[in-house]
Amino acid sequence: CSECKKHQNASKKLELWSFPEILIIDLERFVCEQINTFVDFPIRGLDLSLYVANKTGTETAPIYDMYAVSCHSDSSSGGNYTAYALNA
Repeated sequence: CSECKKHQNASKKLELWSFPEILIIDLERFVCEQINTFVDFPIRGLDLSLYVANKTGTETAPIYDMYAVSCHSDSSSGGNYTAYALNA
């Protein structure tokens, strides 16, 4: 807390006003050490309707399919990247 300088439980809120045709999501997986928590992400049909801030009903539903994944291995100071992509 910036007022009392004590640690407090916090929550994050994510809302998007509009959605692009192609959405890129970058997950930062390093804090002081690598985070190895499994991330479950659908390959088809990621529905982001719950995060729409502009609920006028004029936009199509923000539903995305995964086309590629880039994976980093080793540490935050160096390592290797492996890419996996859909050959469509």
